[in-house]
Amino acid sequence: MSATPATLVIDKAFSAYLAYSTAPTEAALLELLAELKMLDETLALTANRNTFLAFPEYQALNALLDHARYVGDARNVIRLRSLLGTPLESEIGQACLVSRTDCHAALLNVGAAHRICAKRAVFKAFRQWGPVLDIHPAVLNCTVKAFELLRATGLKGEGTAFQVFEETYDYQAEHDLPHLVPGVVACKESEEQKLLGLMTNLYLAETSLAGA
Repeated sequence: MSATPATLVIDKAFSAYLAYSTAPTEAALLELLAELKMLDETLALTANRNTFLAFPEYQALNALLDHARYVGDARNVIRLRSLLGTPLESEIGQACLVSRTDCHAALLNVGAAHRICAKRAVFKAFRQWGPVLDIHPAVLNCTVKAFELLRATGLKGEGTAFQVFEETYDYQAEHDLPHLVPGVVACKESEEQKLLGLMTNLYLAETSLAGA
């Protein structure tokens, strides 16, 4: 059976997710966000509506994607950081940090008619750590919600990456494991002010997951 245009776009999106999951870099993250946007636009043509706009994660990430493209270098906006070897603890083990300044700039680029909704989405979807925000949980949760919407509408991919995601999702369902991640980060010293400082220092550090 030949793949439909929607199937091809679905497979590209989940291939981008697999690539980001296995070898996370700022460039891989932007590629994933771009593919999710393309998938949303494809679904909009099919269903005559922007289906992903119902997700606060997608609204917030889409605004950030447009801002990162405008800036030109993803590493000037998005910084992937490992939490290993730090006093910080998380079920994810890594953070994807952006500054509050960049979030504000991203919101200014959103059309006035949608800016209030986008602002609410940013504060709902991104984890707040003083002057920096962690978008990594939103990336994971947005992909899960995209998969759930595809399944609800009877659409699916045919590639290996989609099948891997589907098998993982079904395994979680069978074993009562959550599909969405809360993105909680804790500090071993249990001091909130110290935690905010650690997250800020992590954002300012030169070393990323890619070793840049």
